[in-house]
Amino acid sequence: MSVTSAIFEVCPIFESARFQLRLVSLEDSWDLLECYSDTRAVEIFNNDNCGTDFNFNNIKEVHDLISLWLKEYKEKKYIRFSIFDFLTHKVIGTTEIFRKDFENQKIGVLRLDVKSEFEKNQYLNELFQLIDKSFKDIFNYNSLITKSVPHAKERIKTLTSQNFEELEKSDIMPYEHYYIKNY
Repeated sequence: MSVTSAIFEVCPIFESARFQLRLVSLEDSWDLLECYSDTRAVEIFNNDNCGTDFNFNNIKEVHDLISLWLKEYKEKKYIRFSIFDFLTHKVIGTTEIFRKDFENQKIGVLRLDVKSEFEKNQYLNELFQLIDKSFKDIFNYNSLITKSVPHAKERIKTLTSQNFEELEKSDIMPYEHYYIKNY
């Protein structure tokens, strides 16, 4: 079974006690400018195979990026969710998910971009738990991979506590600093 096309017709909304994941929208531009102009956060973001470093300093750049994400969602390439924080009533970042089939493996590829103040174990734990319970069945993968650069100590701590292991550079992922969780 492949990824259900229904998710590209009506994007679901997922919630935890603190956060909501919903399809990114242009109304999120100002909040996301805070995230994508946060230099401490940007150095942690996964920009592999993206064509940008995600370091933006004006609203037009963020607006154009969101427009691209929505276009590619309509083309059924991936889904970029906004991460809404119920406590601050602001969007604090985004997460992206798509499935990559490699040989006989179905691999979920996850990006998680959050403002630096949310790059802490308590927030990352809740976000990765929400992602784990929400995305696996919809995207029908048996492994999930995500990147964490070596100086992102809180993220690495969170990933290892949730049974992710460091992935060696390989044909599955030709980039460095990835972690994998097998189900």
